[in-house]
Amino acid sequence: MIKTLTIAVDESIVNFMKGINEQNSQTKNTQEFVEGFFYVYKHTLFELKGLFTRGEIIALFDMQNGLMLTPQFQASANIFCSHCQEAEELDGTFSRHGADSAIAIEKIRNLTSSQVFVLQAEIAKFWNLNEGQDLEKAIVPFVSQEN
Repeated sequence: MIKTLTIAVDESIVNFMKGINEQNSQTKNTQEFVEGFFYVYKHTLFELKGLFTRGEIIALFDMQNGLMLTPQFQASANIFCSHCQEAEELDGTFSRHGADSAIAIEKIRNLTSSQVFVLQAEIAKFWNLNEGQDLEKAIVPFVSQEN
């Protein structure tokens, strides 16, 4: 079933989408862009499967509690790594969960922009939409089976 939505987006996004296919309407280009993003998101979730230890992913979830994401920075591994480093330095977030922050940061540095974006989006979804949900269930897709 197709739903009709009305959205407001930054002008730079509109201009970018015009270039997708100049023969399509803005609505059609936006639809194709959103549908494409959906499939990229789903594939990226699959790519993230099992990349982290239990301690690493719990630390990542922990440090993101209460944060608001900014989409234009959300795909930056460097910014996410800086946030991880700060969480360890100020709060011992990784150590507290039995993880080595340097190893986790190196793993994040090796992620693609899509993977960094989706990982943070999934963590935010847990905190923003699933309050009271089981953290153990939320981390399962990201934890390697060896840990």
